[in-house]
Amino acid sequence: MALPNYGLDADLKAKQDAKYDVELENEVAEWIEAITGEGGVKGNFHEGLKNGVLLCKVLNAIKPGTIKKINVGNMAFKQRENISNFVSATQTFGVHNSSVFGPDDLFDAKNLGSVVNCIYALGGAVQTSVPDFDGPKLGVADKSSAKQDIKRSSGVATQTGGLKGTMEKTELDMRKNIGKDAGQGTNPQVDAQGLDADLKAKKDANYDFNAEDEVAEWIDAVTGSSVKGNFAEGLKSGVVLCQLLNKLKQGTIASINESTQPFKQRENISNFLTGAQKLGVRNAQVFNPDDLFDAKSLGSVVACIYALGGASQSSCPDFTGPKLGIADASHAKADEARAVGPATQTGGLHAAMEIALCSYFSPLSLHSIL
Repeated sequence: MALPNYGLDADLKAKQDAKYDVELENEVAEWIEAITGEGGVKGNFHEGLKNGVLLCKVLNAIKPGTIKKINVGNMAFKQRENISNFVSATQTFGVHNSSVFGPDDLFDAKNLGSVVNCIYALGGAVQTSVPDFDGPKLGVADKSSAKQDIKRSSGVATQTGGLKGTMEKTELDMRKNIGKDAGQGTNPQVDAQGLDADLKAKKDANYDFNAEDEVAEWIDAVTGSSVKGNFAEGLKSGVVLCQLLNKLKQGTIASINESTQPFKQRENISNFLTGAQKLGVRNAQVFNPDDLFDAKSLGSVVACIYALGGASQSSCPDFTGPKLGIADASHAKADEARAVGPATQTGGLHAAMEIALCSYFSPLSLHSIL
């Protein structure tokens, strides 16, 4: 019996089926080729970047000497080292912890959407953090996090707000001793996946609380809600998120469910994601409803709302309320035309990866935490 194909072919199929943002990938690939003077990335994104060499060359072209040594061999661990060096260095350029990816996201094509997002974020950060660079530009200049993240950077984070590495380690350990990892002795029946465990994971993984607070303050200022300090619980029902869109552009959400039934709350979240795309948020920047409802990736929720803050400044000219981030007019029309429902923060691959991982890990229960 033939084994199922979980390699590159399966990944490319998943990308196509999940509305992977090919336009954004091409934009990023063209920027890389323009900066390095080398081809082979556009139309060949994964293979062109897999060894990390071109990524390191991009950083050295922007700021010479950023990557001291680039490994050019074919050994896998050396190529992963190139990717890790690139990811760490992007944070010194001002890329948010919540916008970087894990080496496996690129090397094993686990999450190419997060790779695209990170490089796009780098393009914006560079315009502020490296003023001497006069080469090709990508995206909109971002002044929001350069100093903050340089100080707080402490290693490679992930697209999911820096939680991925620590969450994977915690969940692996939890399969052996749930109680121990939750700080609850040895009783596996204790609510190890509740609020205490989640907050500990966020803290240990350098979850970007500053970004969360900034987003929460904006939501509170626009809607009059009380999300700050109660982020996931305050947004879980999707009501406040839908109210946010209607404040930005009246009538974006036709009907908001006030019910406490989970499927109605998930429907609110899905409606928010669709509405966010209509206001200019890229497919690759939105999250999956479970990322919020089950607290699977609060970092992606923060990143999506931050993207909404920038996109809405161009797509909602009549809104005169508080602003979040920097106006981004680069893609509103393109994504509005292509939006056919909620995609995910991870470039559309999130749902597919969840199916592959569900037999290994149990999701955090937002009912008990957030």
